[in-house]
Amino acid sequence: MLLYMKKGLFLVLLLCFIGVYSCSDDIGHQINGQWQLKTVDENGVSTKVDTIFYSFQRGSIFSFTTLVNENEAWISYGYVNVLSDNQLLISMDTTKNADGNYQIITHNFKELSGWNNLYNTFMVESIDGKNMVLSSEGKIYSFKKH
Repeated sequence: MLLYMKKGLFLVLLLCFIGVYSCSDDIGHQINGQWQLKTVDENGVSTKVDTIFYSFQRGSIFSFTTLVNENEAWISYGYVNVLSDNQLLISMDTTKNADGNYQIITHNFKELSGWNNLYNTFMVESIDGKNMVLSSEGKIYSFKKH
């Protein structure tokens, strides 16, 4: 009887642990998925965007997708590091091929992203299941979960 109680207690504790982990409120868990960039606000000017997507996988892989037209998209890849409860560092993969060109960053990434570098630190201003707001270098990026 005591053996069954121990097994039962172990299963209850295991299920509780899995439930807490899967419903985590940490940023690494909340950002998972694809987010469509809707607006970029800078110096009081809001620019609407609908062709750029930020994708986060498992809180460590990042992709930046630009829709060129209905049949073509440019994708650049990088990594995301959760620095704190409300801060992310995104670094693009700067691996180069034999010609010296970046293997998985589009040639005009900085122009398309509006970033000054191939890495950027973002503050997470707000996030829920449908919307996310990030800020960096005086810009506010508003996203909708896609």
